Formats: sequence, structure tokens, C-alpha cells
Amino acid sequence: MEHQTESPEAHGPTHRLSVKSIWILSIGFCVGFWALVGYLLWVFLR
Repeated sequence: MEHQTESPEAHGPTHRLSVKSIWILSIGFCVGFWALVGYLLWVFLR
């Protein structure tokens, strides 16, 4: 369990890029999820 003690500097810019990509994926997932929910509500309630 010594992998948790890695220094953030070891990853460098790639670590920031991965964090940014994770943010983009999470935001895109939320937008797509709420769009799907809104569409289903519109279909059922119209």
C-alpha cells in the first residue's frame, strides 16, 4: 500500500491534464444525464 505516498511532482503536467480530462468527462456526463432526464420527463408529461 505504498503507492499512495507518490509525490504529485512525479506525474508532472500529465497529472494536471488527467484531472482536467476527468473534470470535462464528469461535466459532460452530468449534462448528458440531465438532458436525458429532461427528455424522459417531457415525453411522459406532455
